Amino acid sequence: MAFSLKDKVCKVIDSYRKEDPENNVVNSERLLSIGSGIFITINGITKLFSNPLLAMAELGVGAMLLDRGITGHCVIKEATEKPQDASISTNAPMSTAETAVDSTVAAALGTGNS
Repeated sequence: MAFSLKDKVCKVIDSYRKEDPENNVVNSERLLSIGSGIFITINGITKLFSNPLLAMAELGVGAMLLDRGITGHCVIKEATEKPQDASISTNAPMSTAETAVDSTVAAALGTGNS
């Protein structure tokens, strides 16, 4: 046996200690994901023969939560977060259409940008 359970546990604990730029899940979320992933997975296993469709869904969700907790990376969270890219700026110059709409709104409100 090349890797023992102790080595795997030590690897997971070490991953909590170091900051990895790929991780987008904080340690408290990771612990909650592992705990709830274990609970949902066990719940899915117990329902495997009585309600197989629900059990398969629970096994899938439980596995995703376990993966999220162990790796510290969540694809769903990454997709829903606002982009942190420096090339995207909120102070970008307005297009011609935006300038026309802005001046029309200002004229309608009587604030006038003359």
